[in-house]
Amino acid sequence: MSLVRFQADGIPATDIAGLLADCGRQVDRVWTIADDVVVLLPEIGPSQAQAYVARVSRLLPALAGPPRAVTFPNDGLTLGALAAALYEGGDVSGELRPFARPGPEPVALRHLDPGTAPELARAAEHRKAG
Repeated sequence: MSLVRFQADGIPATDIAGLLADCGRQVDRVWTIADDVVVLLPEIGPSQAQAYVARVSRLLPALAGPPRAVTFPNDGLTLGALAAALYEGGDVSGELRPFARPGPEPVALRHLDPGTAPELARAAEHRKAG
């Protein structure tokens, strides 16, 4: 299991969350906390988490810094230990909110040029149709 933290900059965290939900698996979970987006990747180890970060980072608009990935059990054995590692020992403040799509249109379609990430645009269209 891995957790990945994305820091939004210049775009609402809910839009980043929508983009990540559009390109994720059905088992992945996405939350926002203040200006951050946290993604839970079940059954994903360290190398797969880094591959996920590399893949989705090129699709994302503005980020305040590089995404941070932590993995169970390498970075912590408890949720508290993983959260501390995810925030590099800093204070985790704000309410954790599960991402809920505000409307039927996938967020990716509002922010991406289909020519830059055709596979994501196709996946978003498929989810919109389904």
